[in-house]
Amino acid sequence: LAADAYQAIYRNIISLVYEPGQRLEENQLVEQLGIGRTPVREALLSLAADLLVESTPGKGYTVRPITIQNTKAAFDANTGFIDLPDEGRPKAWALFAHCFTCTKDLKTIRNINLELTRTGIAVMRFDFTGLGESEGDFSDTNFSSNVDDLVAAAKFLEREYRPPGVLIGHSLGGAAVIKAALELPAVKAVVSIGAPADPGHVRLSLGQSAQTIQQAGRAEVELVGRRF
Repeated sequence: LAADAYQAIYRNIISLVYEPGQRLEENQLVEQLGIGRTPVREALLSLAADLLVESTPGKGYTVRPITIQNTKAAFDANTGFIDLPDEGRPKAWALFAHCFTCTKDLKTIRNINLELTRTGIAVMRFDFTGLGESEGDFSDTNFSSNVDDLVAAAKFLEREYRPPGVLIGHSLGGAAVIKAALELPAVKAVVSIGAPADPGHVRLSLGQSAQTIQQAGRAEVELVGRRF
């Protein structure tokens, strides 16, 4: 029950139902969540340890400002961050898919997300399987698995916060969001940045390794200075 209380309060904090600076009263939480006092108290202690609320002797708990340190979220085998607007509840939620060999921490992605949060849009950025902080083997992934990762991320947002209304993708991620949008009825807009429009564009990146792949079924390829 303490874990259930933690998740319920966490979701309300991250989605700004409980706003920074707001006091959280145990009696009100017990009534709102329908959970006993002891689990609620244990959840608040855990939230304080995770820097989401601040405990003040004699005054109870206060919601702390949202920061990158306390909004880290994991879904399945992937790891993501949620960038939130500085003030007020998000008026929309977006999901960002990085390029073939990038990660969610690419400076360009951070800059785009910063501008989106300034307009009131919350954005989740995550690592595809086998890249960045995510688990799994990159050599086992492909375009279809990237689409699956996107759908899983969108379902995570829908389950824990709000369904994403906007999908944004860069390079191969830009092609993946177009395909993933067909499986996500809540999506109202898709933004594709520098995405390959034809499989031939990807083939050009393989260079001389393309012939080896055709003959042997696999090869070591250098992309953007990294070998795969």
